[in-house]
Amino acid sequence: SGLTMLGRVDVGYASGADLPLHDRFFLGGSVPSAVWTSQFIPFLGLSPQSAQGTVVAVVQGGVRTDVGDNVFVTVRGNAGNVFDRWPASAGHSGYITGGGVTIGTMMAPGPVTVTFGTRSLRQTPIIEIAFGATF
Repeated sequence: SGLTMLGRVDVGYASGADLPLHDRFFLGGSVPSAVWTSQFIPFLGLSPQSAQGTVVAVVQGGVRTDVGDNVFVTVRGNAGNVFDRWPASAGHSGYITGGGVTIGTMMAPGPVTVTFGTRSLRQTPIIEIAFGATF
């Protein structure tokens, strides 16, 4: 019981003349990849792995609290993007923001969550359902 603060920062650069697609950064979705932890970066408000590039700059933050018997709610926000090269300034217009709410419960095989993510209150939310532990 209580409040937990969450934070994550992803900054990276991949290079090479013939950089394979799997070595690029992919942005989007609510669930981090357990296999490609440095390439698949969650970003609420984008569909899973919907943006890709050779440069990533993302900051995320949020809070999680228990609201009932074995039920938790997480509120998160994020800002950043993926690019083909480093932006000229931090105020670059290519940065995007998003946020969302996750409601979940713990079960024997792992957590069950429903996440509602959006980039704007006028945008239809992206809804993701996840079941079980991430391997």
